[in-house]
Amino acid sequence: MKKRIYLAFIVILTSGLVWAQKTVTNTYTGIESIRLSTSSGNGIIKKSSSNTVKVELVYTYDDRDFEPIMEQNGSRLRLKEEFGRGSFSGRSTWTLEVPDGIRLNFNTGSGDLTASTLDIDLRSNLGSGDVEVDNIKGEISVNVGSGSVDIVDAEATVDVNTGSGNIDVSNTTGDIDLNAGSGNIRISGSEASFSVNVGSGDVHARNVILADRSSFNCGSGDAEVSLSKAADFDISVNSGSGDAVLDFGGNAINGDVVMEADERRGRIIAPFDFDKEEEIERGRNVILRKSAKIGSKDVKINVSTGSGVAEIKE
Repeated sequence: MKKRIYLAFIVILTSGLVWAQKTVTNTYTGIESIRLSTSSGNGIIKKSSSNTVKVELVYTYDDRDFEPIMEQNGSRLRLKEEFGRGSFSGRSTWTLEVPDGIRLNFNTGSGDLTASTLDIDLRSNLGSGDVEVDNIKGEISVNVGSGSVDIVDAEATVDVNTGSGNIDVSNTTGDIDLNAGSGNIRISGSEASFSVNVGSGDVHARNVILADRSSFNCGSGDAEVSLSKAADFDISVNSGSGDAVLDFGGNAINGDVVMEADERRGRIIAPFDFDKEEEIERGRNVILRKSAKIGSKDVKINVSTGSGVAEIKE
């Protein structure tokens, strides 16, 4: 049975120019997966009040240049923007209301994505654009060429990669894997297994709890981690050419501690005495390594830097 598509035309006058804003709406049942692909359109994902999927597209493109595709094939829904040849101007926003349990794949050349209050498998690829995710359960996978990613109040497996842009994660639990080519990564109030890597930028993780083995690394920049609970799992904090700081936040330091820094250009600071100090040759550099066994936990604690300060705070 064919779905009816409703168009609403709104004429807006701006500086003597006339352009039409058009709206297309449709609903679907029996949907398990959605693939939304846009050229530069934004995606807004909300929770449906029923088991149906509602799609609302608002756009200002000329209909001679633009055709929205909405196709259901069994339990799969394909949403896509198609354009004619040549240049075109305008904008579009796709708003999807979906039930929990949906698998959703969002792809755009240069658009933004927001999603909130859902239990879904969310995967997205953006050439350039920003991503905001709030109160999501399930799986979150984000790849952005240039743009920022903000994740709040999630209970999920989180996998985020950006070429250039900042990543912010707060009040989130699960497995968190964050990678940025250039940009800052900020984490706060989260409990997870962390794998955090930055090529050029800083890592700041505040008031975090380790749920499993974790690492925080940056090539050029500072890596600073503060714990709100004693470390019960292995942790490493490393920087190539910046400071590497692990703050236990008043919690007991307990485990096998190894700290490293370039002998000439780096420093090591700790609130305890070391059991062993040694010099290790690595190519043309000499690395100073200090180690200590504190307490009885079988936990490995590693803090290292190339040309900055490697520091452990109580």
